[in-house]
Amino acid sequence: DDDDDDDQDTTATAAAAAKKEAPSAANNYGSNPNPSRPNLFVCIRIDDPEVLEQVAQLQTSILAYDHQLYPAFTPLESLHLTLVMLRVHNLQDTTRVEQALRTFKTKLPLFFPAQRKLVLQGVDVFRGRVLHIRGDGAQQLAALSAMVEELKTDLQAAGAVLLGNHSQFCPHVTLIKLNRAQCRAQLQISAGCYKKHQNRYFGTQAVDALHLCVVSPERLYDGFYRRILTVRNTEHAALPAKAVAEVAAACRQQQRVVVVMRGLSGCGKSTFLHSLEDKVRETRPDAHVLVCSADHYFLRTATTPKTTEATPTEAEATSSEAAAAGATAGA
Repeated sequence: DDDDDDDQDTTATAAAAAKKEAPSAANNYGSNPNPSRPNLFVCIRIDDPEVLEQVAQLQTSILAYDHQLYPAFTPLESLHLTLVMLRVHNLQDTTRVEQALRTFKTKLPLFFPAQRKLVLQGVDVFRGRVLHIRGDGAQQLAALSAMVEELKTDLQAAGAVLLGNHSQFCPHVTLIKLNRAQCRAQLQISAGCYKKHQNRYFGTQAVDALHLCVVSPERLYDGFYRRILTVRNTEHAALPAKAVAEVAAACRQQQRVVVVMRGLSGCGKSTFLHSLEDKVRETRPDAHVLVCSADHYFLRTATTPKTTEATPTEAEATSSEAAAAGATAGA
């Protein structure tokens, strides 16, 4: 994932990671078995409609200038701002990292309350091969840097090995990244394709969640990276207390629960359901939560989820679109 993953700093941390992870150790995360490279990252997903529209317009402009850059484009569904990169070696490491992030959830509103958003403006290039949106406005850079340092401290305290992070945090959203083969073919990001967009305003992005993702070319049905955990910013996810209490009570009694969401497109059904999922897991960590939506049918699928037998501790959430498509939950 890292936009500079071919040019990472070489540190003693990498050597320590290589020593810790035996060559025979099973590694279920990412596509790179090298123990000195990260296999997980924590990021903010860029999904604001205004920002995506501005990026799409920029991509169209760049294509008109140099169509050979198209294979190096970051798909709109995959846009993100990386905060921290790390490596886990086994399930125990992953569990500790997840717990650290769940704990960090209470700190997230302190750095990014609901009224503070990321301002994305201007484009720049790293070493001639990565075109990115800048996210380094003075005020938000201070907030982001402070949050990243706090997050690193919490992850290290949980035993995580941090890899691929530069000493000075430079927030950015990658738009184009040339891989080694493209560089060897002397494909370049010339100044002409982005010069007139250097100060372009892309919009703002709410920091409504942090995602723990796998470093891998694999993408899920929504086009984003495979996520191990998502922690929501509590200021962006106010849930009706009565509904939460009813679902939590049913979960404690090991009942099966189906939540049907109805509403206009874009009104927040998915956000609500994911926040409710977090609450259910807090109540019953062993609960199996399944979100069903007809959207999943129409979006491209990178992986097919495994079919698991329902258990008495399931809490299943479904949207009205799923019902319309004939999807069945809790069977």
